[in-house]
Amino acid sequence: MILITLLKIKEELIRLKENCMNVIELAATATELDIDISYHPLRKLRSLSYPQDIFINIKYANTQKEKELIAHELGHCLTGCFYDSKVDKITRGKYEYRADCRAIQLLIPEQELKKALSSGYTEIWELAEHFEVSESFISKALKFYRIAQ
Repeated sequence: MILITLLKIKEELIRLKENCMNVIELAATATELDIDISYHPLRKLRSLSYPQDIFINIKYANTQKEKELIAHELGHCLTGCFYDSKVDKITRGKYEYRADCRAIQLLIPEQELKKALSSGYTEIWELAEHFEVSESFISKALKFYRIAQ
């Protein structure tokens, strides 16, 4: 019951932020939610998270990918979708999808994406540059919002 209430509070905090978020805003949001972000030399992982901790591979610090990784891991924290190495493939896929969806909502709100499209940003690479994310992230966002490209 307490976990459900905390997740609702977290969701409401994020809902209040309707604009695209950058790394500093993501970190500030994490701080507001008592989630620590730290950087480590993770051997085989780009990032991982626990309910109150996000770990980013240090090799992604100060890169474009850093923003996507923080948003994705924050997505795990906001949805409560955590798993360990023993979880089945289907559950892992669901949890990763939920974290991706939350990351998309944080970095590219639907209205901002539609506004960019109507302003003439029509190519994947143009949208990626505009939102400062990878082309693969933009492709996920277009699919998530069901916008034909």
